[in-house]
Amino acid sequence: MSDFRTLPDGPVTLRNVTVPACLLGQPGGLVRMDLSLAGGRIVAGGGQVVDMGGAMVLPAFTDMHTHLDKGQIWGRSPNPDGTFMGALGAAGLDRERFWTREDVRRRMEFSLRSAYAHGTQAIRTHLDSIPPQDAISWPLFMAMREEWAGRIDLQAVSLAGCDMVLDPAFETLADRVAAAKGVLGLFTFPMPDMPERLRQFFRLAAERGLDTDFHADETMDPTVNTLAQIAEAALATGFRGRIVAGHCCSLATMPEDQALRTLDRVAKAGIGIVSLPMCNLYLQDRHPDRTPGRLRLGQHPRSVLCLRRSRHGGGIARGDANRPSGPFRRRLGAIRVGHSGADVWLRLPQPCPRRTRRPRDLPRPHLG
Repeated sequence: MSDFRTLPDGPVTLRNVTVPACLLGQPGGLVRMDLSLAGGRIVAGGGQVVDMGGAMVLPAFTDMHTHLDKGQIWGRSPNPDGTFMGALGAAGLDRERFWTREDVRRRMEFSLRSAYAHGTQAIRTHLDSIPPQDAISWPLFMAMREEWAGRIDLQAVSLAGCDMVLDPAFETLADRVAAAKGVLGLFTFPMPDMPERLRQFFRLAAERGLDTDFHADETMDPTVNTLAQIAEAALATGFRGRIVAGHCCSLATMPEDQALRTLDRVAKAGIGIVSLPMCNLYLQDRHPDRTPGRLRLGQHPRSVLCLRRSRHGGGIARGDANRPSGPFRRRLGAIRVGHSGADVWLRLPQPCPRRTRRPRDLPRPHLG
């Protein structure tokens, strides 16, 4: 049987499908049932019957953290050593050399078509927004959001370093994000005047009615804790918008009492946590000729500690792909890595599953 199946148009009853019991409010693992669809909604019955042979049915996926502008560049700009810094350097050089409007469009289009074929209905993508790239990527994103309306809901987050916040160019960027109805983002790393920078960041977001999204503490250094500073700044400024923080890897290496205190402040500030286990398990703690420290010493999994503790401490925790391909496979990986039950990941309030589509005719973009 093919992995992909074309369903008939009009009302349909999917006979003999497998559904996680938690999505039906039932105990146990998996449930076999029939599922009827009409007009894009689940209905009581009717329509052409299709035997699905026990195929799994899930709500359409939401990817809360990816980088559509960075996708599909490995062939021309591979990570030279597999490290986080290697990835930053390769992607930065690729951006400077190749990221014209047409290059970014081709790669984003391929990623969106792939995501749609695999059942994704909403994506939040971070966009490199260091000038002059912001003037290329943001207008392009707005055009592609319009093109994909009704298939994938797209939302964009600006990505710029905290060293830029006090520069007038960052205020210009905030205006651009507001005009695009986007989310104001920031990549944080230790700086001596970080509290001032974060207060300015939240002020710019509040003045424009923008939600916020951070790349925080993507390091194994236990002394790095900008996440705590973000929480303190949000509380001090009384910021009322939504706040998300991604990665938060150092929570997995700092002393447990410090991590729990940080998460208490995170919960009080209403910050949602997005863990990127497949990305950070690959990039973090990589050294030549050495087994990763967590395997040698039995340490907590990289970047996943925050997710489990946030879940039990009242925070919002999600695990997403970070790269625009295969969100379902990464979701399974996150379940295994985080020692979580599948029910934790599948309680997503979506209207109905997306019709399965065949990902054929998706040639990789020509990158030159």
